[in-house]
Amino acid sequence: RGGGYSGVGGYGGGDSAFGGYDGDGYAAGGGGYKGGGGGKGKGGGKGRKGDDREFGGGGGGPAPAPRPALPTESGRSICWNPADCDDAWVFLGRPLVRGRRNQSHTKWCGCRATMAVQSGRAAFAVKNETGGNMRIGWSLGSATLELGMDDQSFGFGGTAMKSHSGKYSKFGQSYGQDDVVVALLDLERHAITYMKNDLILPGDAFAVPRHLWGAAFFPHVLTKEATITAFFGGDAPPFNVPKLPAGFAWIADLDLVPSDKKCDHSQVQVEAADAVVEVDASKLEQTAHREQFEEWKIKVNEYAKHFKPSLAWEYEAEKQSVMHRVRRGKRQLESTGFGCFGLNMEVQGQKLHFTRPRGIPRLSEISIGRTVLITEEEGTPNIDDYSVTISGEVDMISERSIVVSTNFERIPEGREFRLDLGPNMSTYERIDKVLDRLQSCEKPSKKIKNRMGIVSPCTPLADAIFADVAETSGAALRWDPSTRPKPHENSDISVAARAPHLEARARQPLEAAPEPKRLNDSQKRAQDMVIEEKRTLSFVQGPPGTGKTTA
Repeated sequence: RGGGYSGVGGYGGGDSAFGGYDGDGYAAGGGGYKGGGGGKGKGGGKGRKGDDREFGGGGGGPAPAPRPALPTESGRSICWNPADCDDAWVFLGRPLVRGRRNQSHTKWCGCRATMAVQSGRAAFAVKNETGGNMRIGWSLGSATLELGMDDQSFGFGGTAMKSHSGKYSKFGQSYGQDDVVVALLDLERHAITYMKNDLILPGDAFAVPRHLWGAAFFPHVLTKEATITAFFGGDAPPFNVPKLPAGFAWIADLDLVPSDKKCDHSQVQVEAADAVVEVDASKLEQTAHREQFEEWKIKVNEYAKHFKPSLAWEYEAEKQSVMHRVRRGKRQLESTGFGCFGLNMEVQGQKLHFTRPRGIPRLSEISIGRTVLITEEEGTPNIDDYSVTISGEVDMISERSIVVSTNFERIPEGREFRLDLGPNMSTYERIDKVLDRLQSCEKPSKKIKNRMGIVSPCTPLADAIFADVAETSGAALRWDPSTRPKPHENSDISVAARAPHLEARARQPLEAAPEPKRLNDSQKRAQDMVIEEKRTLSFVQGPPGTGKTTA
């Protein structure tokens, strides 16, 4: 056969009837077998004709000139990649961080960034400008552009569904117009998490499989109806971006790996920055996105949004409590069951086996399923610094050993280690899941009108709760039990609470009443709501002494 590959010569060696094949490289095609003509290479002219000898073949053409460096967006280390996007993708203005799907028959279109990250903890943010569905996440450069549909990409969509390898499952909560979603990639713990606006969605969305450890991950977006704007880092974000969790950085601030798919950005056609296609909510295919614009959904979202900040404060308070506790003396921590010291560690895959010669003490607080912090013996645990402290979950505990499972690949260095009880996130996660369920609840209908439930809008209970969250929120923000004057007995902070209540049916005692307790004014008020006013349902909220338990 004649010729070689890429700069040496194209494929040759066809028979006399067909000549040589076109060159795959940049040089000319080789000559044909028994005199067949050479194919035409991508980078050179047509190969010369082979001679009449049985194994004749033509020579290769000249090698191409070195490829010039391609200009990219001025002053930007990372943007959406015009050479790594679907044909239906439309860029809106410059820099290349805004885009949408064109009006073709294609339902979805995706785009990857120009740079990837291979280590550390990285983040990027995307804002949904118009409403409609989209998906955000991370992928390898060899993955398809349909995010989440192969085993090399991970996506989280606006209908509160996550996807990987073409498999979908529920995660987090729905998001839509004006929401900012942050994709967080932790390559030390090998996990992908997400934020919606200012709040971290509980739990890991994905655990990165071991065979992908060490791979370079690109920011990736897939959109259906939504017009999106991305933020990769820098001093001038195009929209309000949330504060990242400790240890994370915007991807533009990290060491990056360039994509091998490149083009001249100066030659990329872009539409005007204001060429945004407004979304017709009535034509959206997904119910979650149609309902986003309806009044009942807005009220439910406002209600959930009101409680999210206090939930985040509770999470931070729990972390601070742990960090304060781990500074106690070793003897006190072991005697109270909060810590264990002088441990030898053996690593077996993602399982860490801890032992010590004198055995494991009785640890009343550390049990199976609890989160523990792993730190070098003489170090001080630091939840926010994975080079010092990593976390894991207790799989087994006995008098001889403790087995902990962890997603961390890098283990703190040291000869001996300490284990400390980590943050208890069960209450936080339960409340957060309830709020997520609220934002995924059913649309009001006659079918559910007489149902009892907080996650069914238009039921009596839900109507009372969601009636006027603006007034409820405002009153709650002003409520300071240590400073506010005693309220009028008929005053309430919600509109619904001022509505006439349904009187409970008369009840007959089944046994003698217990001795009356000494109640303060607030506890007496709580008791009277049930007994004297015969309310069917009463809520009592407040600090100790309000009447939640005693009354």
